[in-house]
Amino acid sequence: MIDIEAFRLAFAMGLLFLTAFCANMLLIDPVGRRTRLPLATFFGVYAVSLLPLPLFYFDPSNRLGFFHTIIEFMDLPLSMSMPFLFWFYVRGITSECDAGRLQNKLWHFLPIGLSYCAVAAFLLLPADVHEALSKGYMPNRPYPILVGWAVNTLAFGFYLIVALYTYLTVRLLLRYSARLKDLFASTEGRELKWICWIAIAAGIFCLIDLAGLSAGVFGLETLRDGILNAFFVEAFLQILIIWTLALWGLRQQPGLLKTPPSFQPAQPTAPEAKTYQKSALTSDRAKRIAQKIHAAMMSDRLYRDPNLSLWDLASHVGVTPNYVSQTLNGTVGESFFDYINRWRIKEAAVKLQASEETILAITYDVGFNSRSSFYKAFRREMGTTPSDFRRQKSMRLVGDGVAP
Repeated sequence: MIDIEAFRLAFAMGLLFLTAFCANMLLIDPVGRRTRLPLATFFGVYAVSLLPLPLFYFDPSNRLGFFHTIIEFMDLPLSMSMPFLFWFYVRGITSECDAGRLQNKLWHFLPIGLSYCAVAAFLLLPADVHEALSKGYMPNRPYPILVGWAVNTLAFGFYLIVALYTYLTVRLLLRYSARLKDLFASTEGRELKWICWIAIAAGIFCLIDLAGLSAGVFGLETLRDGILNAFFVEAFLQILIIWTLALWGLRQQPGLLKTPPSFQPAQPTAPEAKTYQKSALTSDRAKRIAQKIHAAMMSDRLYRDPNLSLWDLASHVGVTPNYVSQTLNGTVGESFFDYINRWRIKEAAVKLQASEETILAITYDVGFNSRSSFYKAFRREMGTTPSDFRRQKSMRLVGDGVAP
């Protein structure tokens, strides 16, 4: 039979070294270090939160005394900071400019500050109160009861903080996804679907943890025992979250930057909504730019470039990226992504009807980076798959008495 306490200790030690190692790896490469700093801090905070169990194991006689209590109760403010750090990291990799500063957003630090105050008040309780708590009961005195209530309220408030930052993160991802289509014709390698999987795993982990906390507070021993038996699921989710964050955190670069962060021009691209409000682009000029863009597609077949970006198209037609984007969205009525892929699909449809090239060859010829993205775009534009489209053409030829 597995010794659950021994497993908890081994798990905590292993995860402690893993998170400390991940934090170090994220800061080794100077390129993009500033963007990865919130994630490295997240790992560092997580590592510190794992200290109590190994500390109590290696110091069973409690020689460190009050330090044990401090480390144990620091879990609350440390936990409060982790949703913020993760959101701050996502904000950095989805931003078009320097996202390293928070202006007029001190409210992010309010829950963390309150949790530090609650923990400080708890640690300053008289020695007899701490002794009573160690024996499992709370002295019937106003101040200890008030402090205990504040700590428990913040402990439950942590899950509200998680929900809030989950919402803020999803909002960032939706804006990021829309912005990608304004700047790039192919979004492979820039999408952040892995963060969605992280959010799902973290949500399950928090639900299990919340159920255990609720069972302990309300005296539901049966539920609490069941939660403890789910420790292995919780441990697996923690490892999955940390490993995925470390793996993708090392690989992920800010997706809206054309060049690496260290080579990014000093003047970042302003958000489109603000740019349009101040734009001097007239209707006539927008129509002329639309004609230039059409010519670049028709004559130069610029859409065949698999790495084509808004900056490339703007340079080719000789106007600013903001004007090109405004023309596409306002005059043409399509995002850059949809416009370029529509041209790709148009040529692919001709090739499917007029040639015997393989679908994979056509995929790369017209500018797609992958078969899956080609199939998805083709179905969206034509309402059928490339294979069925070619098959329908063959059937029409047979029906007209022409050999396919």
